[in-house]
Amino acid sequence: MWLVGGVLVYATALVVGGRGSVGALLKSSAYALMPLALAPIPVVGWLAAAYAAGLQVVAVLTTMHLGALRSVVAVLAPVALAIGAMLLLTLLFFSVISTGP
Repeated sequence: MWLVGGVLVYATALVVGGRGSVGALLKSSAYALMPLALAPIPVVGWLAAAYAAGLQVVAVLTTMHLGALRSVVAVLAPVALAIGAMLLLTLLFFSVISTGP
């Protein structure tokens, strides 16, 4: 999952004007996502996820030579795309079920 997400963030960063290597971004992304190891802990998990998202933005900012706003867009665009795809699939699923046999 880290590899797919990292490549999607890299592609989005290139679209918004970033310049850097995919290897450097994947390495910094791996370090940035380490706080997610605490995700199973109930309250600490939410804080760790927010901290990891912030670290991911800093990783994109430094390795892709982008500004803060473009780094946030590069990190959040793949997340928004995934949420949109899940919503579309959910709507498709329920429309097929509601039509009946």
